[in-house]
Amino acid sequence: NYARLCRLEHHLSMILEPSAMESQTARLDHGAGTLPVDLELRRRLAWRLGIRDEEGSMGDINRFEQLLQQTFRINRRIINHLMIDTADGEAAGIETELLLDPEPDRELVGTTLRGYGFDDPQRAMESLTLLGRESVPFLSARRCRHFLALVAPPLLTEISQTPFPSQTLESLVEVTDSLGAKSTLWELFRTNPPTMRLMVRLCAAAPYLTGILVRHPGMIDELIDSLIMNSLPSAERLDAQSIELCRAAEDIGPILQSFKNCAHLTVGVRDILGKDTIEATHRALSDTAEACLRRIIDHEQEKLAEQLGDPADDSGDPAHFVAIALGKLGGREPNYHSDLDVVFLYTADGQTQRRVGGPRTTTTNREFFGLLADRVRESVTALGPLYELDSRLRMTGDEDLSCAAVDAFFRRFRHGIAPLWQRMALCKARCFVGTRQVRGWINRELGRLVRHSDWHPHMADEILELRMHLQETAAPSNLKRGEGGTLDVEMLAEMLTLKHANNEQLTLRTGTTAALQALADAGVVSEDQALTLIGNYRILRRIEANLRLMNTPQRHQFPDAEQERRNLAFLMNEQDPDMILAQCQNARRSNRRLFEELLRSP
Repeated sequence: NYARLCRLEHHLSMILEPSAMESQTARLDHGAGTLPVDLELRRRLAWRLGIRDEEGSMGDINRFEQLLQQTFRINRRIINHLMIDTADGEAAGIETELLLDPEPDRELVGTTLRGYGFDDPQRAMESLTLLGRESVPFLSARRCRHFLALVAPPLLTEISQTPFPSQTLESLVEVTDSLGAKSTLWELFRTNPPTMRLMVRLCAAAPYLTGILVRHPGMIDELIDSLIMNSLPSAERLDAQSIELCRAAEDIGPILQSFKNCAHLTVGVRDILGKDTIEATHRALSDTAEACLRRIIDHEQEKLAEQLGDPADDSGDPAHFVAIALGKLGGREPNYHSDLDVVFLYTADGQTQRRVGGPRTTTTNREFFGLLADRVRESVTALGPLYELDSRLRMTGDEDLSCAAVDAFFRRFRHGIAPLWQRMALCKARCFVGTRQVRGWINRELGRLVRHSDWHPHMADEILELRMHLQETAAPSNLKRGEGGTLDVEMLAEMLTLKHANNEQLTLRTGTTAALQALADAGVVSEDQALTLIGNYRILRRIEANLRLMNTPQRHQFPDAEQERRNLAFLMNEQDPDMILAQCQNARRSNRRLFEELLRSP
């Protein structure tokens, strides 16, 4: 309706001369706009707006005025509903009476709210009172309190089922204070119970997601959308969305921060609801990170090219910037707070070519891409940080470089200079920045490097020594580096891939679970062994993902505190926290047994 009225004003200004506006118009009763008194002008206005008679020869004044009055009526009804009207039906129940009573009886408060698990009923009543107050001054406080009173019984019931109801209620106060228009939220809760259950679950045990809502209140829409989406957004959709958001923007930092938060909220909510596999969750998080990195690279390269020209090889063809993902990002399996392990390369040496009308300053491709890599790293880490980025060129043996030539990178592996751990890392290497042709060429070369790697029996001892060193530096409860942790599965998948890479039946896969399945399909491991490792890995990574939603201080450690364990169980829809601990311990014991067994297999 707002767009329709704006369009009307626009066409009105076009058919009337500014000097004649006041004399030729008459204000409508609703005070929402002006229309020309002259019927011919009204007919022209209707024509321009596409409201025409049956023959299409002239504007239909009667229908135009009817549609306009209908727009006013709908606007008024919506505004009254949001700001004035109360809910239909009579309020009922003790909880409702307590919220509507300006001075509720303390004894009744204590009796009622203790029944919902609140240790301090008076403090809980104060929190409920805050929920009934609009943070936006011009919205109706009476309406807000009335809607909250109607939804109070089921809302308190949901809160009582969380591990720590008092903390859940206080978190709900913080979130709703940032959202504003609380009465609309209470109305939504009343008509859509799944939204209420989801919000309570977030406030009870997912401070990472509620923190996003507090900092970005408008993202409540994404939370609701996640309830009805059939699937996670694809990589293509995320990339296209980030491109559109950053188009022509001078400062893309806040845009990408908001884009990432929006994606993480959608992914996290679906994760809590159990709508997706852990692999799908990880892929969406990886796709989000890649889209952010691509936009930063594009933005920084354009700014640098305006100053120094566009890189070209000796033949004058464009030289390209390349980013290779390693580790969790390479396997498309990062969690919500994973570091991004990336190597920056460029395709050819040469000189930059100045742009027409641009500065005359040029430089070597090596210098240009080195500056670009530095700027990208600074931008990523400066935005909050947006991500923790590890882009040092450890894979080339020169940590002082920010960017190296592709040939130098490949040469290190072709000539056998790269140590074993770097060759294992290649099993997850994947090019994700560059033209389609360049990415295809790089990924094919990475596959060839893995295929032609030599394997010697003593390498199993090196891998075992490396794994034990990582274990010694971790706490026993560490789900990643501890005994039987996720590193057992990841290193085993990489080792077996490297060892049997010359097997033509083996399809190279960068993801851990996909690589294990490929090893089983090629007959390297049994189907039972692969399924056991995959199942164990999913259990540990699912626990790890939920710990990240809980914002626990130790990223990869199973919590010792009883409160954190109970919150973890609640988040994972498990009644007994000890059951999750038992699953975790069984998975780790099984991982270590298979790690030792397959490490020595012929």
